[in-house]
Amino acid sequence: MPTMKMAWMPIAKAAFDELRKRAKDAAKHDEFVQAHNEIVLALRDFDTAFVKGELLFNTRKAGGEVRLWVNRFISVCYAVFREEQAGWILKYKTVPDEWPD
Repeated sequence: MPTMKMAWMPIAKAAFDELRKRAKDAAKHDEFVQAHNEIVLALRDFDTAFVKGELLFNTRKAGGEVRLWVNRFISVCYAVFREEQAGWILKYKTVPDEWPD
């Protein structure tokens, strides 16, 4: 199982921090952490990162893909590159946007 090196785009990291705070304030922190940990595990695995979610488009740089995956109530958009075995989380939000109510 080769691993992927994943990083956050600043806007995705800010969205994650805000969602984590909302989850904590709504007493849904454990649920949020569990869903996020599933995403982290999947995106760190090279093979899984290329099959999770839906392919949105190929990047201009050869071998790259932008994918969208909804895991429970978290939507994550990410770019992955085969040759470099690296990727970036581009967008991070909840589905629906108002979660947790």
